[in-house]
Amino acid sequence: MDCFKQMINASATDFISWRTTARKLVQARVRPCDVNWSNGIGQTSLFSQELSSHLNGSAVSVPTDFLKLAETVCHHRDPDRFNLLYQMLWR
Repeated sequence: MDCFKQMINASATDFISWRTTARKLVQARVRPCDVNWSNGIGQTSLFSQELSSHLNGSAVSVPTDFLKLAETVCHHRDPDRFNLLYQMLWR
């Protein structure tokens, strides 16, 4: 399946906002290549309306060690940090 069929705009400004958004995306089975992460500036909505109706996916279990690492990474200044974390979460 090709990536970028429908790009999803997601925003995060800290660990809590990234975790909340990433959880919804993983549950909806949205692949990392289909997500465009931003720092939340200038975003009007978290998801497109088409995806919002499909966010009732199954629960996802993540190791505690990953969450601790993700919280640390979120403090970094790299603008791709949220994208990289989501790629790691997906794997």
